[in-house]
Amino acid sequence: MLQTECYTHPDIYNLVRPSPIRTIELEAAPQVSTFIKDETMQPNGSFKIRGPFNKVLHLSEQFADRLSHGIVTASAGNHAQGTAMAGNYMDVPVHVYLPHGTAKAKTDALEALGANITYVAGSVDDALDVATEYAASKDLFFIHPFDDEDIIDGNSGVGVEIAGDERVFESVFVPVGGGGLLSGVCRGLQVKSPDTKVFGVQLAGCDSFTRSVTAHKVIELAAVNDLADGTAVRRAGAITLRHVLASPSFGGMLSVSNGELYDALEKLEASTGIRAETAAGLSLAGMNKFLSQRKSASGNYLALITGRHRDPVRFEKLATS
Repeated sequence: MLQTECYTHPDIYNLVRPSPIRTIELEAAPQVSTFIKDETMQPNGSFKIRGPFNKVLHLSEQFADRLSHGIVTASAGNHAQGTAMAGNYMDVPVHVYLPHGTAKAKTDALEALGANITYVAGSVDDALDVATEYAASKDLFFIHPFDDEDIIDGNSGVGVEIAGDERVFESVFVPVGGGGLLSGVCRGLQVKSPDTKVFGVQLAGCDSFTRSVTAHKVIELAAVNDLADGTAVRRAGAITLRHVLASPSFGGMLSVSNGELYDALEKLEASTGIRAETAAGLSLAGMNKFLSQRKSASGNYLALITGRHRDPVRFEKLATS
């Protein structure tokens, strides 16, 4: 039996902020109303404070003594920063494993938070493997960036907030790496706004989750297009995939090109002033593509903008690719 109800800790809003919903006009879809939900307003600049803080709050109630020895995580940066903030709040040491080439803005933030950082050659997936082994060897809790029920529950708050808005949304578009946000938003909406469909968006060449949805099993890629670094994972989550496939709120997966992503990021900055990181623009690129192909669409549509830690090197590569 898959979990459908949300188990978000009641104290999560001690750190998390309910993020604003703002209008944005898309030339490709003048017949509908389009919006963004701005998770760059979170205290860590990304939605990835939600899952880690929810996880640590729940662990503190059951395993306070063991938790005090520290927690371990790995990510492309945003999840690590959210975990470090949660650790600071709960006075828990945090060990972070990052792939070489992690954006400087993210590593600077982690250093400022006092995280113990170890760099790993290779990808986010390689950092996850090393971090998991370290946590097991030291009997420390490992905080997975997406494939965990408490992480999904923390992210489900995004869906609950969307459902609580005065407007009813036909569709919501979400950037996807391992599927933690997608499964969380589906979970939050399927109970509170069951008619809203949630679409995941990935960058071409970085589409493990899309392929996994098609195959109904986890697909691991040999390599990924890492220009949207926050979603650049080689393999989808097993738990997240099961939840997404079972959710009545799931609408499907979309793929966008480098050019479509770059255009969406430029549009977002010109219209709202948000200099989002590359992965965060996937949702807007996907919404624009979806609506440009459906001229008869009507109603309200929303893109979730997930983070603000733009890597200028990757952004420049995206512009010239």
